[in-house]
Amino acid sequence: MSDAFAVGVTGHRPHKLNPARLDIIAADIRRALMHIEARLAPRPLTLVCSIAEGADTMAAKAALALGWRLIAPIPFPAGHYARDFAPGPAYDDFRTLMQAAEVIVCTPDRLALADDTLGYTAASLTMLENADALIAVWDGAPTELKAGAYDTMMLALGRGLPVLWIDAQGEAPPLALTREHMKPLERGERPIAGGEDAFLAALD
Repeated sequence: MSDAFAVGVTGHRPHKLNPARLDIIAADIRRALMHIEARLAPRPLTLVCSIAEGADTMAAKAALALGWRLIAPIPFPAGHYARDFAPGPAYDDFRTLMQAAEVIVCTPDRLALADDTLGYTAASLTMLENADALIAVWDGAPTELKAGAYDTMMLALGRGLPVLWIDAQGEAPPLALTREHMKPLERGERPIAGGEDAFLAALD
């Protein structure tokens, strides 16, 4: 591994985040990044995410505020992907983050128009390929959705990446997940696992 360290992020969009606890979720993400930085300093740090509205945007803003590099694997060319963002603050955040990030376009328009799942899957896999660890902002409910927070988190665990699960409801403390936790997660159970300290220890 090179001296640089990259943290991937997967997480829900706003409709699956607890609207009453958005500040808590954002604070959990920000605190995790700050603790990663303290643990790994002076190594250069990168955040890798698709800058989707919701958890991705929270993480990208926090990382940039800390001076991290931002890599954004996006599922489609920017003009196509921009349709995912409502006019107003969400679109403004997207434009700002696109300007700050090193952008990787994962699927050409012609394929995206045929099946947009291809783009989201390609972006998710590209993020994992560029990450040394993962922060997953997940609501605890397993789904069949390809390239969603659960699917991406499970792929990361299967690859042996250290994962920090941040509760998308903002109600439970973060958990450090490893491959051994995959079975209970598949059953929708909250596994017996360490907290943020255990995740940080796995980064060494």
